[in-house]
Amino acid sequence: MPGPDWKFSRKNIFKFKIIAVQPDTDKESEVSELQDELVTQEKSIEIKHANLFQNLLLGVSIVLILGTAIFALDLILSVVLGCLVIGFNFVWTRQFVRKLLKEGKLLPLDLLFYLTKFVISVIFMFAALTYLDLSPGGLLIGLSNIGLATIILSFIRMMPSK
Repeated sequence: MPGPDWKFSRKNIFKFKIIAVQPDTDKESEVSELQDELVTQEKSIEIKHANLFQNLLLGVSIVLILGTAIFALDLILSVVLGCLVIGFNFVWTRQFVRKLLKEGKLLPLDLLFYLTKFVISVIFMFAALTYLDLSPGGLLIGLSNIGLATIILSFIRMMPSK
């Protein structure tokens, strides 16, 4: 609103129109900052879930390995191998997804890498079972950590948050 000493002239009206037409860049930058913050918060929730699952996977692996050691089963090397295969596949998949989200596009080479890591895991497990004479039962116990961690995560997510 013009002040009391403002005079009505063509020059002042022109200035007033220019001021009224100019966009408010401060508000636009604040809106974009709020949108970025909202996206970061949404990502942080997903990242928290991924971190929680990674910690559950580690915890379940430790419990399986310790349980095998406590009961003096002769399967400890097989269980450790199964847990390591699942752990490395989870870490590689997480890196793949992070890279995919940063770049925003899927290249054929990325897909080849994603499928190759499973092939390498299968070859590694086959070689360990064949040449090291590891127990397939122990390997299955170690590989079951992904299922147990998923079940535990489902129960955690179903609990009401306070």
